[in-house]
Amino acid sequence: MNVCICYLRPGPVDDGKVYQLREYLEKFATRQEGLLILGDFNARIGQLGDATEIEYSNYPNIEGVRSSRDSIVKKRGKEMVGVMQELGLLILNGRVSGDSQGEFTFVTHNGPSVLDLCIVNNIIAEIVNSLAIKSIGYSSHLAVELTIGESTTHTSSAEIECIGWYAAKQEKYELA
Repeated sequence: MNVCICYLRPGPVDDGKVYQLREYLEKFATRQEGLLILGDFNARIGQLGDATEIEYSNYPNIEGVRSSRDSIVKKRGKEMVGVMQELGLLILNGRVSGDSQGEFTFVTHNGPSVLDLCIVNNIIAEIVNSLAIKSIGYSSHLAVELTIGESTTHTSSAEIECIGWYAAKQEKYELA
């Protein structure tokens, strides 16, 4: 299984970050291995869907239609959903047991939103059990907790690729 942890800084709408992410994810999306992407995308997607060609009946714990308590859609959100459609990836927020309403993942004085997303390919979609949004008490972001089962049909090799790791800042990463 490939696990990608992502963070897209808030920035200008046309900063190209979503398409840079697409280029990076494209190499994983074409593999016949599980792909799990978690992160703060700073992209408001409202109730937009994602992969249009997927038969949801193959995934017993995933609903075909997404719900979201955040109804706002921004340009970066539309770009994100377009990239997920192109790559055949599923946004789990708002369509899985435990988060069927699409709970807010970020709460500040400016209001709540759904910025932290859990995205998977069809291999991981087969083994999704639940998704929960949980308060962690020390952050404006809430934790996104995914529970998956075991796959009996897919295996993968252990490959870890790290981008942006600075050994000199190890202590800072560990404390984060």
